Amino acid sequence: EHLARRVDEEGVEAFALDGKMGEANKLLRNFKTVATDVSPWINPFDDRFIYNLFDTREQNQIMRMPGRLGDLMGPLERGWLVGWLGPMKRGKTFWLFECGIRAAMQRLNVVIISLEMNAITNAMRIYRRLTAMPDHPGEFLYPVFDCVNNQDGSCDLPERRKFNDLTLFTDDTEVKPTFSPEMEYRPCTFCRKNPDQRFKGKFLADTWYKQTVEEKSLDINAVRKEKKRFLTQYGKRIRLRPYPAYSASIDDLESDLDTLEFTEGFIPDVVIIDYADILIPADKRLIERSALDSIWKGLKGMAEKRNCLVITASQGTRKSIERKDMSQMDTAEDIRKLAHVDAMYALNQTPAEKRQMIMRISTLAHRHKSFLDNQVMVLNQLELGLPYIDSEFIYTKPKFKGEE
Repeated sequence: EHLARRVDEEGVEAFALDGKMGEANKLLRNFKTVATDVSPWINPFDDRFIYNLFDTREQNQIMRMPGRLGDLMGPLERGWLVGWLGPMKRGKTFWLFECGIRAAMQRLNVVIISLEMNAITNAMRIYRRLTAMPDHPGEFLYPVFDCVNNQDGSCDLPERRKFNDLTLFTDDTEVKPTFSPEMEYRPCTFCRKNPDQRFKGKFLADTWYKQTVEEKSLDINAVRKEKKRFLTQYGKRIRLRPYPAYSASIDDLESDLDTLEFTEGFIPDVVIIDYADILIPADKRLIERSALDSIWKGLKGMAEKRNCLVITASQGTRKSIERKDMSQMDTAEDIRKLAHVDAMYALNQTPAEKRQMIMRISTLAHRHKSFLDNQVMVLNQLELGLPYIDSEFIYTKPKFKGEE
């Protein structure tokens, strides 16, 4: 660009010295046109810029999670860095893989980079998620939504009584009974998605269960059958790249992504990294906190440079294991991670909720929109590889200064 500008300037001067003013003016006009096109300066009130901006903005919204979880998170965009925050053994890897598979089902090219599991373990997670088949045959419970007013019998709507006149709670107990397939009690979600304003706000989310019998375990035949269905419907959308633990830096990831593009022509729309905190810094002289800050900055730069969505996870603090609801202060090691992400979501779960196959997801940080103290209850069945079955909003009391 600099050389072309110098050539044009010299050409204009040569024509002018020879008295060829017409040729000099023509060359000058051409140079100005080129200079305008390559200029880094933007006129935000230029009509062409405005039209391109709104067209590009819509195209950049490439991914959305399902159900009420999608309503909470909103559309995820190219150039964004998105994080999941949770303490150890909270299911961060399950959610990263779920994001990758959901993205592939939206016909996006997905790269899954694993920094702590080998190729076999990674592949088996994908197979189990797609087939929803267990390691061993047996009886399994699926959580389903139910209404609190149905469980305690306080609902007086005739629509409930059409198919259920039993309650889970009696006058002398507040303990939910253990599920049994012989029970005649039936969950009710009549008001949940009913558009009639009479039923708005009447559904209060709780859970109950259904039982399923899996007579077969995950095997090669099930994987091949599901693989064929998936490829037919969505195409060859997923690539895996496992690394030995604590062995890869962002430079390594960038190099391998370049190699993938060169050898296969595969350009990812979404990059899943499991997980950022165990990347090694390019500059090994950095102390731990500065190294983490450098890594998260680098991932944001990767998202913008490659015009892709990068999704990763971060470890919560030790105290976050015992908290019912995580806050920004539960970000381990370096809270500056929150400054680099476009959005960060918390995986909230008590021991009782884990047994009930419930996860509560909340927004900890969002660069592009305000967010309320709302949570989404997500039903899961991890024995069948399903971190997401269904989701519904639950509303929590706002916390004020000084409250835990």
